[in-house]
Amino acid sequence: MVKDEPFVDLFNEIASLWEAAPAPQNVPHRDGSRLTWTTAATTAVAWGWLVRVIRTGESAILLAKNGLGPEAAPLMRSIIEHSIRLAYTADAGVEAIEVGLRERSHSLEKLKKAQSNGWALPPERLSEIDWMQAEASEEYRHLDSFAHLAHVVKRLPSLGQLYMAWLLETQFSHPTLISAQSYFERDDDSHLIRLRTRAKAEADNRVDAQVCINVLVALRAYAHIAGLNPYFITPLHELDQKMENLWTATRESRDTQS
Repeated sequence: MVKDEPFVDLFNEIASLWEAAPAPQNVPHRDGSRLTWTTAATTAVAWGWLVRVIRTGESAILLAKNGLGPEAAPLMRSIIEHSIRLAYTADAGVEAIEVGLRERSHSLEKLKKAQSNGWALPPERLSEIDWMQAEASEEYRHLDSFAHLAHVVKRLPSLGQLYMAWLLETQFSHPTLISAQSYFERDDDSHLIRLRTRAKAEADNRVDAQVCINVLVALRAYAHIAGLNPYFITPLHELDQKMENLWTATRESRDTQS
């Protein structure tokens, strides 16, 4: 774990709470029904997404501590998207798995169609793709819009700020003019463009703080999905308060310096 910064210490405290948590209750496949399977998959997927948020968050913090905060944008984008998906899953339950199965099928279909450009998948890989696509059900076609975060946020408006942060990180993650302009600046006096080998760090872009915000959202959603609210609810409330206090102190310090 990374150390020695208030938000980093908070991140480590959140991670320690998760590491010490009891395992969720097993959901057996007694009847072999689709509902039984998707119910079990909901907890498993939520666990996987939470682990991804925490480990990717630690990676982003390490990058930032080594002067590579701007380059952490793709990681931050992934963290935010996983956090939003976890919050949606906590609200939608097994429907979120059905959305995921259909989205996976659509994505794999694009992969298969790409073969027409002179590139081919081996037969065994195609068989595996066909099997995965078969898991998606037409019964849930009406949920396809929830593959897009904009529709998730319409359903859960409280995620609006996270969605805006995701849109911003998308601009810094993809090959856009915004991602490029981090490495050059226009000099109005000389009318020249000066190139940079390192991005100019934004003072307000606290990677560690943003990681903490998203990990708290993700962990709260996981607690609900896994039936672990009795374990998490009180410490999460205390961690929320610590997060708020740190944000307040950070803003006051920034205002004083300006």
